Amino acid sequence: MNKRKRPETKKEVGALRLASEPLFDLGITVGSPSAIRLVSDLQVLPATYLRFHAHGVWGRLNATNRAKNDAAVLDGGPIVSSYAIKGSQGIFVITDAIDEDGIRLSTRIVLKSEH
Repeated sequence: MNKRKRPETKKEVGALRLASEPLFDLGITVGSPSAIRLVSDLQVLPATYLRFHAHGVWGRLNATNRAKNDAAVLDGGPIVSSYAIKGSQGIFVITDAIDEDGIRLSTRIVLKSEH
């Protein structure tokens, strides 16, 4: 698994967003069957939400949770995005905190009711 160099400042996070570079590695990506079915039924690839998440497009989060995600990109904490999906409860995309080797092992897509 590749280990991407984490940005070290808020300025670097902003620059990566503008450069369309992922802010962090997703690790292994998985999804609950219900979440994948919901997204697929809308004819949207789950990878679309993974891309938003990896590029710091956190979805429907308040300012406090957006700031927590921005800090987690810098310090290696867990990252959670929330996306509304028409006619449904929506989904969360959740990336684990870094492990002792500095690697984020996995990211999962789940229904909000499954989290």
